[in-house]
Amino acid sequence: MTAVNCIIVDDDVFSTRVMSGYISRTNDVVLSQCFTNAIDAINFIATDAEKNVNLIFLDIEMPEMSGMEFLRAIDLSDKEVVIYSSQEKYALESYEYDVCDYLLKPVSYARFIRAIAKARLNLDLREQPDTAGEEPAADVDCVFLRDNTGTLHKTKYEDIVLIETMENYVSMTTLKQKFLVHIPMKKIIELLPQNVVTRIHRSYAVGIKHICNIDKEHIVVECGKEKISLPLSRTYCQDLRKKMNSASVAGSDGILVYADNL
Repeated sequence: MTAVNCIIVDDDVFSTRVMSGYISRTNDVVLSQCFTNAIDAINFIATDAEKNVNLIFLDIEMPEMSGMEFLRAIDLSDKEVVIYSSQEKYALESYEYDVCDYLLKPVSYARFIRAIAKARLNLDLREQPDTAGEEPAADVDCVFLRDNTGTLHKTKYEDIVLIETMENYVSMTTLKQKFLVHIPMKKIIELLPQNVVTRIHRSYAVGIKHICNIDKEHIVVECGKEKISLPLSRTYCQDLRKKMNSASVAGSDGILVYADNL
C-alpha cells in the first residue's frame, strides 16, 4: 500500500483544522505541513526532495494566488491533487488539470476517505513500469487495473475493446467484462502500449485489433457479436492512420483499412 504524504493549502483556518483531523485519523496518511497561501506551498514543494509529498489538498479561492493559478504553476506529474472548496463552479475547470477529486465544503470523513482511496490508486498506478510507446515483452501481455470497488482486474491487452471517459473515471470494455476505473483517459492511454489502443475522440479510445469499419466521421469496433459505432474526431485521424498503416504492414489479424480515406 502506498504511503500518502500530503500538504494542505487553504486560508480557511476552520477547514484546515477539520482536514488535519481527518488526516490524523487515517492510517498511512501523513500531513507534512499546512499553508495559508499558495506561494509558500510552491516554495515548499520546490525544496521537497526529502519529504516526498505526493498529495495536495487544495482550496481554490485564496489571496495572492488562487488554487487554479497554483495548479498552472507546479509540476503535477508525480503528485495527486484533491480540491476542496465551498464553490461547485470550479469543478469542471479543475478536471482539465487531471485532479484526483473535487470535494465540497463541509467535507465529511466518509467523503474524505473516498478521495484518499482514489489518490492511493493513482499513486499505485504510477509505480507500474512505464510501457508507453514500447512493444510489450513476450511474457507481458496484460495490465492490472483496480475498479471503483477496489477489485483488481487482470486485463489482457488483446481483450481491450473500448475505453470511454466518464468525468474522472473511465469505463473499460473488454471481451470478457466491463468495469469502471478511477484514472483519467490520458493516464490510461500512457499506461498501455501504443500498438494496443488508439484515441479516436476526446471521450473514446478503442482496441486496434477490434476495429472493423472506419469512415471519415465514424469508427466501428466489434465486441463479441456486438458492433459498436463511435464518433471519430479529426483531431485523432492522423495518428489513427499511422497506426492502421503499421498494423496493415505487420499483417494484424482482421484489419483492413483504406487509410487514405481518413
